[in-house]
Amino acid sequence: MKPRLSDANVVIDESGSKNFKSELKRYLVRRLKDDSGKCFIKKIRTQDSRKNNLVQLADMIAGAVARSFSGEKDSREYRSLIAHREMNVEVWPK
Repeated sequence: MKPRLSDANVVIDESGSKNFKSELKRYLVRRLKDDSGKCFIKKIRTQDSRKNNLVQLADMIAGAVARSFSGEKDSREYRSLIAHREMNVEVWPK
């Protein structure tokens, strides 16, 4: 997704441990740099998903993608609704 980012503001759901959020921030900054070493991310912050509709939407989409890997009976149903919008799906951590 690097080519689509330019001075991006990244919002992460506040749920999760402080250590996880800190590690995720470091990971993103380390991985999202151009050839000159400049980071594509302008700012990373956390916010309660109950107060941000876009964070809620991202959480629901991530849940649909994750569920599609579960192998449950209806695991592909929700993802099929968003599949036409997918650009890339990466399983993390590997």
